[in-house]
Amino acid sequence: MLATRIIPVILIDNGRLVHSEGFKHPHVIHYEASHFIETLNRWSVDEIIVLDVNRNNKADSCFLEYIKKISKCCFVPLTVGGYIKNLDYARQIILSGADKVCINSMFYRNPKVVLSISQHFGKQSVVASLDVRKEDNEYRVYVDQGKERIELSLEKWILHVESMGAGELLINSIDRDGQRNGYDLELIENVKNFTQLPIIAVGGAETVEHMYGGLQAGADALAAANVFHYKEHVAKKIKKGLREKGVTIRDESFQKIINI
Repeated sequence: MLATRIIPVILIDNGRLVHSEGFKHPHVIHYEASHFIETLNRWSVDEIIVLDVNRNNKADSCFLEYIKKISKCCFVPLTVGGYIKNLDYARQIILSGADKVCINSMFYRNPKVVLSISQHFGKQSVVASLDVRKEDNEYRVYVDQGKERIELSLEKWILHVESMGAGELLINSIDRDGQRNGYDLELIENVKNFTQLPIIAVGGAETVEHMYGGLQAGADALAAANVFHYKEHVAKKIKKGLREKGVTIRDESFQKIINI
């Protein structure tokens, strides 16, 4: 059995690490996020996702320099996303130290670009980010940081991103973002019914019970953002709690898999 991954999500706005709530970023948490990366390494996280959430809607050379800097102190797999509009920028991100790229809007704006990235670097390097909101009792997918709704159903959109070379899905509940009331379990269950790809759940999780609920609903990996900023040793505490529930978790040395 594969081990469950615990993944912090770091949101960067013009070089600052920010808090997220309802896809808005009203509070700066850290002005030097590389120090936070070092802390996460000590807390035994399994991967780290870094997303550029500035509203300039352009690839930023300063962001690439930031990725180069944090990759030097990041000792776990690193996924990076934000304004990836072509193969060249994806290449620059990976050359800057990322292991995977996380893509949202380009699956809608220009899916052939995503396909070229997947063909060039392999499906394992492409994470499709799906931002989802429940409207009129139906889950709808949004792009461009939750600003534009697409017309395809959730199921058809998942089939689309799979066909364009996604190797993994990051499922983000817009409604739960920053609310600390747990993942949208119904959303995770629906996605699980539509795909065989690994699912990373994000949006609303704060406690071990929230994380465990995500696993029971069908998530393969558990991600969160704000909880890692406001509590110390969160990953270790979550892993301990999940291990006590019988979940397969990576040990703190990253050298073996344990199942208690």
